[in-house]
Amino acid sequence: MNLVQQKVAAEEHKRAQILKRIQEYDAVIDQSFRDQQQKLSRELILDPTQMQNFPNYIWKLKQSRFQEFQALQAQERKLLAVREELKQALIKKKSLDILKDKDQAKYRKALEKAEDEFLAEIALTRAIRHKTPV
Repeated sequence: MNLVQQKVAAEEHKRAQILKRIQEYDAVIDQSFRDQQQKLSRELILDPTQMQNFPNYIWKLKQSRFQEFQALQAQERKLLAVREELKQALIKKKSLDILKDKDQAKYRKALEKAEDEFLAEIALTRAIRHKTPV
């Protein structure tokens, strides 16, 4: 059970890392557009090569972000499977606990019955001893 819980935690951590990388890509893409806008608005002398390469740079960033998004989807499917495994482990543990409680109750009843029979036997033996003259 603890192993499954650790597995879920590890998969959640992996998911969080992927989300963090996606957010970083988003931030870089947004910042790149803002930087480009600032350069255009200042009417500075623009490097034609840089202007020409900008769409390719953005495309590569978006492609990397898309790959991370695909990794996120795969991770979420994996996480669902691990969560289902945890759910099954919890159900199994609960079932075992219920069975254990039922067995314990059955054992207590058997023990009480044995005690009652033993006490009845002692009482019967005493009654027989008191009735029979020695």
